[in-house]
Amino acid sequence: MFGRLVGIFVLAIGLAGGAQAQFTLSGKITDPNGTGIVNVDVDLFDANGNPVGILTDKTDALGNYNLNQPFGLPAGTYDIAFAPPAASGLAPVYNAGYVLSANQVFNDTVPFGFTLSGFVRDTAGAGQPDIDLNVTDELTGLLVYTPNPTDNTDPSGFYSLVLPANGVYTLTYRPIAGQKLVAAEFKGVIFHSSQTRDVVLPPGFFVSGTVLDNNSQPVQDADLDFDLSATQTRIPTPSDNTDNNGFYQVVVGAGTYDITVEPLVNDKLIAGQKFSVLVTKDTTVDFTLQPGLYLSGFVRRASNNAGVANADIDVHDTLSNFKIATPFDFTDGTGFYKIVVPPGSYNVTFQPQVVTGLAPVESLRVLVLADRALNAAVPAGFTLSGNVQRAGGGGLPNINIKFVNSTTGAKVPLANHFTNALGNYAVVAVPGTYTVEFEPPKSTRRAAKDFPNFALNSNMTLNVTLDSGRVVSGFIRDSSSNPIFEVDFDAFATPSGNELYTPSDNTDSTGFYEAIVPPGTFDLAYTPPLASRFAGVSFAGVSIANDTAINLTLRHGVQLSGTVRDSSANPIPSVRVRAFGSPEAPLAKGTTDAAGNFAGILTPGTYSLHFIPASNSLFDSLVTGGIQVRVDSTIAVTLSRKPFSGVKGDLSNDGQLSPSDVVLMLNCVFTGTGNCSLAVADLNCSGGLSPSDVVLELNLVFSAAGLPC
Repeated sequence: MFGRLVGIFVLAIGLAGGAQAQFTLSGKITDPNGTGIVNVDVDLFDANGNPVGILTDKTDALGNYNLNQPFGLPAGTYDIAFAPPAASGLAPVYNAGYVLSANQVFNDTVPFGFTLSGFVRDTAGAGQPDIDLNVTDELTGLLVYTPNPTDNTDPSGFYSLVLPANGVYTLTYRPIAGQKLVAAEFKGVIFHSSQTRDVVLPPGFFVSGTVLDNNSQPVQDADLDFDLSATQTRIPTPSDNTDNNGFYQVVVGAGTYDITVEPLVNDKLIAGQKFSVLVTKDTTVDFTLQPGLYLSGFVRRASNNAGVANADIDVHDTLSNFKIATPFDFTDGTGFYKIVVPPGSYNVTFQPQVVTGLAPVESLRVLVLADRALNAAVPAGFTLSGNVQRAGGGGLPNINIKFVNSTTGAKVPLANHFTNALGNYAVVAVPGTYTVEFEPPKSTRRAAKDFPNFALNSNMTLNVTLDSGRVVSGFIRDSSSNPIFEVDFDAFATPSGNELYTPSDNTDSTGFYEAIVPPGTFDLAYTPPLASRFAGVSFAGVSIANDTAINLTLRHGVQLSGTVRDSSANPIPSVRVRAFGSPEAPLAKGTTDAAGNFAGILTPGTYSLHFIPASNSLFDSLVTGGIQVRVDSTIAVTLSRKPFSGVKGDLSNDGQLSPSDVVLMLNCVFTGTGNCSLAVADLNCSGGLSPSDVVLELNLVFSAAGLPC
């Protein structure tokens, strides 16, 4: 099957003349050195992708071609493909949307390439003919043009084709419909030289069925997708659209799958999903799709209201955060989108392509009870890009990059937030201060890493090395051996006390947890949910040199809660509270909220409580000893301010914060007068002064809020 050239571009030449006029198209095909290429096959396709018959379709000895028919070519829009001889070592190219309106000359250059060749066989070693090879460029997501018959195996199962050099590709080997062979797919294939790749296609099972609407009418041209239930890995299933009778048939290997059926948008039907479908034999899976509601609108630039093309729209249920399947959820060339959803309340994310430099935005709690419009204005942002590699070198693919707002703790929507096959990534966000998180799949056994208080104030680069880790795992149960759900695991480096980033470390429904940490010595804390009334436990100075199993039995305790305020009774948020004693225990709400509150469950005993403000806080830490906890108890804590000499925000340099400092900040920002040293006045670490520094100064003086950096 022919694909589309990597980096498709559109050539448009002004229309002239009537629709019935006949013209010629000629030109010269050269290699990157400017040398004409002989015997390049020239193919022409109409707007529907159908080949257009031409008399002479190869270049001459100088690389020249002249497309003609007995009466010329009619005016219109064509796709033009140039396929050099395989022995030339040059890759084919495909040009979409060429407008022919006169006798025209179109010259083109074909790139150097490398050869991919090999045999496709079954498990018995028999060569498989007519296996179609699709090649996708992983950087652009576009199919690479691989013309027939070179991308199909011959009667012996052999194939050979030329791909552009130095690309990163996904290779998909697709059996013809009706063959009971499982398609094969290889991601992250890097082309720095010619390669031989022999492929074995194993036997599989038919999964087939009928897709109907709620009136029992067949749903035509609905697309079926199969994901492995355990990993959510999409598997290739060629020829997986329904026919005119709503029937489909695909071949998959034995396994458990989540199956999604995606109807056309104009059918106004909700996508269907079935989860954990076990396939160990030929299996029938039918779907009945229900009518839905249209959610549509425009995605535009906030700066000038221009439409944003190819923006991705994701929809999550507000309560469960479950992702709703929404086929065809990209904007068109004008920025318009239209998707089908069931009635409900949703969080809708609009994600422009990274190359636009526009930041994603999210609309929360969007109520859809009838067809409704929802527009989005996406702001300009800054790009954070870089490479994630293993110690000693080598890029790490599929690393999940996350942004968390340092001030609010809210997750920030990002587009294309996984590293590619080379470990490269690029994401866009609005200027701000974030915790930037790098989360590898647990199967890599790499320790995750985060960067708190990262100020994104320009296009920036952040390269990261993820170390090999050790698995800490086990089961957490109560005294009756019942599993305890959602117990949080935390690890703190010693002696610094810095918390490690260990994502997805809570116990599941069986009480099992698994976290990956680098080798070292740590304080470990296990914190059950507050409502469970189980007391957490912690261990100091645990040496983790190898994979370590720690199983625990937790018991019910009593609640200790309280509020942390300053001397003016203002609540202090983001204060970490730790309880030390016999036994030592973490607190379920061990960091104060916006109201300064904390709470936790402890076994009865005597404790020393440590109150540790955020590193950028204005307040000193506090240790209180001899706190007896025998029954549910409440305490109140007051933290003292740090000395203010030379501290940010104290523009009057009088050792305290007061309304006069707000006045001085206003003068600095809007008139440039006064003590405007950036060391004192640049509260958002932007490298300059802006109105946002005034807002931060107000928060410092009147609410004792911390700074973002």
